[in-house]
Amino acid sequence: MTTRNLLSGPITLSEAKSKSRNVLHALRFPLQKREFYARIERQRHLLSHIVAHHLNTDIASVTISEQEHWIHGSFNLCVPVLVNNAAAVIVRFPLPGRNLRMDS
Repeated sequence: MTTRNLLSGPITLSEAKSKSRNVLHALRFPLQKREFYARIERQRHLLSHIVAHHLNTDIASVTISEQEHWIHGSFNLCVPVLVNNAAAVIVRFPLPGRNLRMDS
């Protein structure tokens, strides 16, 4: 049987039918994740500037970690950043399509 990839791993049609959540919606998440990672990757220099500004340090002392060290959960991407070759900080981004809407 054909399988599709979700962020949580592969899923078959029979498994998807037994789920109570909308699997069709979740099928878009892996592509959205790759596109979002690429977008963050293209903005490395800007991210370095922002971190340096907020920590009142020089941009040369900020090192954005490589993608293999990035961490994601269900709702966030966390990018480790090394500052002055000593202190580590995490920059957190909400994953696209995973933001919660609170209707009043």
